[in-house]
This record gives sequence, C-alpha cells and structure tokens, in this order.
Amino acid sequence: MMRRKQLLVLLLSLLTICLSFVACGKNEIALLDFPEAYSEQVQLGDLYTLKVLNVYDKNGNEYRVTAEVKTTQGEVVNVIGNQFDIDNIQGYVITYTAKISDKQTLKSVLTLNVVDKEGPVIRITKPSDGVVGEVYTLPSITVSDLSGEVITPTIKVFFVNGGEREEVTVTDKKFTPAKQGTYIIQVTAKDSSNNSNSKEETFAVYNPASEGEVANFDYAETVSKLTANKTVEFSYVSPKENQDATYKGGYVEIKYDAENTWVNTYLVPRQAKAAYADYDLITVWIYPVVANDAKETCYFSFFNDINYRVEAQSGEWTKVSFSADKFLDAFDNLVNKSQIFLPINYNNSSSVNHKNLTALRMGNIFMHKYANFEVEVDNDSYI
Repeated sequence: MMRRKQLLVLLLSLLTICLSFVACGKNEIALLDFPEAYSEQVQLGDLYTLKVLNVYDKNGNEYRVTAEVKTTQGEVVNVIGNQFDIDNIQGYVITYTAKISDKQTLKSVLTLNVVDKEGPVIRITKPSDGVVGEVYTLPSITVSDLSGEVITPTIKVFFVNGGEREEVTVTDKKFTPAKQGTYIIQVTAKDSSNNSNSKEETFAVYNPASEGEVANFDYAETVSKLTANKTVEFSYVSPKENQDATYKGGYVEIKYDAENTWVNTYLVPRQAKAAYADYDLITVWIYPVVANDAKETCYFSFFNDINYRVEAQSGEWTKVSFSADKFLDAFDNLVNKSQIFLPINYNNSSSVNHKNLTALRMGNIFMHKYANFEVEVDNDSYI
C-alpha cells in the first residue's frame, strides 16, 4: 500500500513538470517578419544599411534588435551608423538577435550574396608625343577592380591610316614608330565576373624636328599644340589643300563667332628649350580674315606684349618676325600654358587693331639666327 502511494506521488510530480513545460511553451513569443534564415543579393561597391532595428509580435509589442555582421570567411565587419561597405565578393552573414526576455532570445540570419556588375577601372597617363625612328615607351597604365583582384589588361597600339587602324607590334610596352601621324593606345580589361571595360588615348608621332622648328603645320598633328581659353574652331588645311602662291605650307584657321570677344591662344613649342638656345628670331606666317573680305591693315601683339606688335594685311599671307627674347624668357610658361601666345579680338567692328576680324590663319613657326636672316627694324620692333 505504501508503495502504491509513493508511485502515485511520483506520477503526479512528473505530470506537474510536464504541464509546466507545456505552459512555458505556450508563453514563448513569436515575432512577425523575423524569419530564421533568408538571403538577399547586393552589388559589390554599394553601401549597405541594416534594415532590422526592431521587431514586433502579434500583439504589437516592440522588441529591440542587435546585429552582428561577418564575412562568409568569419571576419567581423565594422558597422558605423548601421552601414558598411560591400567590398567582399565572397558575401556576408548578418545575425539579427531580438531579446524577448531573460529566458528567450530569437535570431534571424540574413545571408548577403554579392554580385559584381561593374567593369574594371582603367587609367592611362596622358601620352607624350613620339618621333619617327625613336623608341617610344607607352605611358603608365593601371587597372583596378572593386573585387580587389589583380587584372592584367590587353594593350594594343594602332597607327591611324585614314579611316583604318593598323596594329603596331609592341614589346615590353615599347615600339619604334615608322610613320608620322596619329596613334591610338587601346586598353581592354576583364574581371572574373566577366565584366569588361576599355579605354583609348591618342598621341602624335612627328618626323624628326627641323632646325629651329617651333610649330610645323605641314603636319595635322601640330594643331594639337594650340589651345585657347574659349571654345574656338580649329580647322586644319594641309599643304596639298593650300592653293596659295605666297605661302604653300599647311595651316590652321582659328575662328570664333561671338561678337567683340577676346580669345587667348596658347602654343606649346615642338622642341625642348635647349634646342632654341642659339636662335634669336622667330617667324610666323599669318593671314587675317576680315568680315566681308575687306582689305584692312591689322596689328597683333604676340605674347600679349606691345613690344612684340606686328602688322599684316587681311586677305593675304604675311611672314612676320620678332625677337626671340620673350619666347625664351617665357618658355616654361608657354609649355604649361600660363603664357599667352597670341590674343585675338574677334568680330569687333570698332577695333583699331583687329578690324572686325572673323578668323586668323596661322602657318609655320620657326626660329632663325640673325646671321642667316634679313630683318627689318623699325623702332627696335621686328616686323
């Protein structure tokens, strides 16, 4: 009889424990929109913002959520202001934790699958000009990618022959140009996600410089040596196209349509300063074009300096000359384009000097030595 009572007490105790567990299970909170596991796709290079800061149960009670972010390799990610950079192509795992009570916490694990849709970034340092027959070294070329992978680009060089491209053999980023003209550097790069990009840069190759050559417009590439502080029209005419009997070389026509506007032109000399050390005179071929093809006497001040003022008749070519002193003194500033080569006043009907000029044609520019060149002198100004 005693045993039966003890067994009954034991059974009652076990039943009480089971009911207690059932009751506890019924007291656990279920959260809305807080799945145990899910995933998202994100773009490499994006800034990701944590989206789950708090959650609610079915009764509207709010619970604060904390988050831990790791790469799929297990490295902890630094999160600032609930944001972090997507820079790991392998992906991320975000573990959101909601504390319901001292006895209950719930977790939701988000896996971020990272995709790379951006092509590599290609940078080409501005190429220098080349010379026929001299070894040319390609400029610095770098390729970077958001994935961080090392990418070896495909580099090709082409000679532009009219509308066609002729590929040039390049070895160890060097080649020896055999033709004068325009060349193109083409760089193509592809990452492991099959994203590709390409970039091109052009450069000029000249024949070896002639003695005293500053700008030889017998070559179209020389036009690139001229720039302006406004968007002017540079039109090139080759020696073959130039039918003038006085000046038979190539030239560039510099035109600007706005009324009464000063345009500063800049010229980068063809050679280094040392090549001009023994010269004392500069000659420039110019041809002023005046409205309605009127015949006028025009005056231009090279280097924006009245001491280098020259005279030319409109509608015809004139070979003007002046001392090389200013050219040599300001050479470095000419190269970095802080020294004006020639200011031009366009479409000003009341201008005393430029006489309603609509365009200026500029031909070859060379340096000479006094001993080999006859100079007209007028009040110490060479004209």
